[in-house]
Amino acid sequence: MHVGEVADRRRTASASKQCHLRSPARKKRDTHASAYIRDAFLDLLDGTVPDDSTALWGVTGQLWNCTDRLPDWACAELELPGGSSFASGARAWRRARRNINTVSR
Repeated sequence: MHVGEVADRRRTASASKQCHLRSPARKKRDTHASAYIRDAFLDLLDGTVPDDSTALWGVTGQLWNCTDRLPDWACAELELPGGSSFASGARAWRRARRNINTVSR
């Protein structure tokens, strides 16, 4: 093996490691919330739970990066395209609550 070949292999290995170093950071943003948290949010949407609780803001915060798919009825309720994530739903719900609170003051 020549010296040039060894250097090429090292550069390739180094580039490969850099790609792998970026992947975990992206994976941290793509999360799955527990079924308990997702169900609490769905209960909120279908009216089972009143939406005036501050604890529900915590629920939406835990869904902030959740990539799990919302059911179609929940997407329709939030006026989101079908197949949207729980993260999109949580953000849409908070925007709607902020708008309601701003208008009612």
